[in-house]
Amino acid sequence: MTGNEFNQWRSALKLSKVAAARRLGVTPATIRMWEAGERTDAGVTRDVHVPTAIGFACAAIWHRFPAWTNPN
Repeated sequence: MTGNEFNQWRSALKLSKVAAARRLGVTPATIRMWEAGERTDAGVTRDVHVPTAIGFACAAIWHRFPAWTNPN
């Protein structure tokens, strides 16, 4: 999932950056970083990508899968 695809997902669900961050268990700054596609550390800019696990979580939210609970 690219930052642009993540932004499209978030927009389609009408989630703010803060609401998306809460649903995914990350900070709003992380959402901004993913959507920008880069981060800067100590003056060095690096490319970033949306982690695969977050892409799966986005798909689960999109399809309204219930939260998993341990059946044991």
